[in-house]
Amino acid sequence: MLRTFGLVLLAMTSIAVVGASVLAPHASDRSFPVFLNAPPTWPHLRDDTGKWHAPFIYRWALVNQLEQRYEEDRSARVPLAWLKGGRLLQSSDDEGAPLFLLGADSYGRDVFSRLMFGARTSLSLSAAAALGATLIGALVGGLAGYAGGAADDVLMRATDFVMVLPAMYVALALRAVLPLVLSAQEVFWLLAAIFAILGAPFIARGVRSIVRTERRLEYAVAAEALGATAARLLVRHLLPATRGFVAVQITLLVPAFIVAEATLSYVGLGFPDPVASWGTMLHDASTNIRVFAAQSFLLAGIANTIAYFNHAPHLYIAAFLTFALKAVALPIVLERLVKRVGIGQEIAPLVNVPLSLLISGGLTTVGYIVAASIHHPEESASPASLGRNTLAVAVSLFLIGFFMMISRRKAIMQVLALLSLENGLFLAAISLTYGMPLIVELGIFFDLLVAVMVLGILVYRIQETFDSMDVSKLSRLRG
Repeated sequence: MLRTFGLVLLAMTSIAVVGASVLAPHASDRSFPVFLNAPPTWPHLRDDTGKWHAPFIYRWALVNQLEQRYEEDRSARVPLAWLKGGRLLQSSDDEGAPLFLLGADSYGRDVFSRLMFGARTSLSLSAAAALGATLIGALVGGLAGYAGGAADDVLMRATDFVMVLPAMYVALALRAVLPLVLSAQEVFWLLAAIFAILGAPFIARGVRSIVRTERRLEYAVAAEALGATAARLLVRHLLPATRGFVAVQITLLVPAFIVAEATLSYVGLGFPDPVASWGTMLHDASTNIRVFAAQSFLLAGIANTIAYFNHAPHLYIAAFLTFALKAVALPIVLERLVKRVGIGQEIAPLVNVPLSLLISGGLTTVGYIVAASIHHPEESASPASLGRNTLAVAVSLFLIGFFMMISRRKAIMQVLALLSLENGLFLAAISLTYGMPLIVELGIFFDLLVAVMVLGILVYRIQETFDSMDVSKLSRLRG
């Protein structure tokens, strides 16, 4: 059953990749400025009177531009057109009532169309990177296994060096040191080369072991005795024996490369914005506020787990407050504040994105060093004594939050950094002592709520006075 489901899903994805230009109602970069964040337009077969019709949709009417709230105009039907303009299906009135099967994004672009074209970009990149990793890995592993001796030692030590490095940080670092402004084609081949280099050692080690074993078998010895050259013996007889292993590795590398591309595009180091990929779509769909909400949601889950295993009922209250305030209430308040004052993405922070990533990686390392130097007296006392790893994450979160406070210009980013910093303190408290006294925790939550409200008012006033969220402009107030 699962195999059948997997094959069906693979077939659907392949069809989407190959036929995106026909199946997608619009081009991936086409924008509809009057339909920003529009909801999906669902096809209908029956109207309000109960009559049946050919598939049609209702146009969206913008009710509130500030809240970007829409209502269906059910006074007139808009039929769907089949095989029009080289597209399988689209609206007959594509300008006034476009077909948005999954809605529109913040730029008014069709999410379904971008999803289809994004599948082509992300999967093509992953396939190219996997092919490159296979070629490099098979060459290195084949040479090491066939030659042996010093060549084997040098090649395997090189693969060991690449494998022990944290792959994602290496990819981030390699991409960060290269020019940020590149064409989509340059980014494609650059990422494919980086991923191929990082994935090749996993194939090389397995290929080397198989080639080294197969070389001693009778058929390989016979081929060599009959005068087969080293190249023919390796390519014609030994490497084909690694096909099963290589196929399995490719199935593991392709999804890993998809995640890697999504990560790089999410942090702004992948494809440029007009290009649709799953990473750029994730970047467009997510905001720093939602990332904070997800962080707080995970923190509430950790607190709840520790409360269960360590019989600390007051942590249930802390977990509930973390979920209710930090994961739900505060993100809603901040999202409304962002929409009200029209805050956009921070383009020019005090520390640029690549350097911020490297510094954050260094602060994470410092967090693990600090955690390793602190003795946790109950590190193995219970299943939920999360110990040094959790403490390392807490210290890293605190340090990165502090760094974000001093490296960002916009006030709203500094508010989020303060909240993340407090999350680090809370995580450290529950990982070391299973929480502070309840009255202290309630006081901290209350103070945090008041602080965010005050900071929200301050952000609004800064925007109202200076028409910007750049806190560096507050220097104008100096007398």
